[in-house]
Amino acid sequence: MKKRFTRRSGIYDEVNKKWVIILLSLITFIFIIFTIISINYAVNQVEKDNFIGQNSSESSSSDISNSDNLPIEVSFIPTIIEHDPVEYSYFTDAYFIGDSITVGLGNYSIINQSNVVADIGLNLQTIDTKKIINSPEGFVTALKSLQFKDPKKIYIMLGSNGISWQPLNVMVDKYSSFIDQIKSQHPLADVYISSIPPVTNAKQKSDVRFANSKIDEYNLMLLEIAKDKKVYYLNSSSILKDEYGNLIDLYAEKDGMHLKKEAYQSLFEYYSKHTKKE
Repeated sequence: MKKRFTRRSGIYDEVNKKWVIILLSLITFIFIIFTIISINYAVNQVEKDNFIGQNSSESSSSDISNSDNLPIEVSFIPTIIEHDPVEYSYFTDAYFIGDSITVGLGNYSIINQSNVVADIGLNLQTIDTKKIINSPEGFVTALKSLQFKDPKKIYIMLGSNGISWQPLNVMVDKYSSFIDQIKSQHPLADVYISSIPPVTNAKQKSDVRFANSKIDEYNLMLLEIAKDKKVYYLNSSSILKDEYGNLIDLYAEKDGMHLKKEAYQSLFEYYSKHTKKE
């Protein structure tokens, strides 16, 4: 009885071994097929990519060679990478439009007084109407005064007067309109929008209308104007901030908003390191 059982058990073992061998062979076969398919797919994909790349290159070459008929549009980048400072003479044909903060550029002799087109209290509501500059025709607006000059560069810093009471969207609309007028009157001039400075922490705490978070939001909106109008944007406020984003106390006058001479020196240094390449 035991011998019969042992014999049957041996037969079952042999059958099981055959099935294991068949199963392993089947798995190996499937693996080989899958590998072949994967390799073919990879090769085809590479060939396809090469074909597309070649066509793209040929298409680009064709566009360039046919640029008279199909001009290539290059995206305008409003920000400028920092470089070595330019000579002071670069600013002899530059004019600076703004409010009392810009007035300081002339008062501290950072910029020639005749190149400053600014006035205390000037804001985006009055920029088109307030007569601030003496000219051959008497006192005229900032924009009108530039008609008697030949500006190659125009720097604009507006918004510190108004940030506390004007809605940001209204300020941005008026700013955009003013940029349009500048570009229409001086289409060959390089136009720079300069971000407005922050205030000290004490200033924003004493008057929340001047919150630096609001000033930062406004400055970001100015960047969008620069992109839209294809003019340059200067993040000049960045060099006036402490580690918390407030105006550095050593740069601030007692009101926590206006700037000392040291701040203007840093501001001008920033300007001289962020200019369009000649």
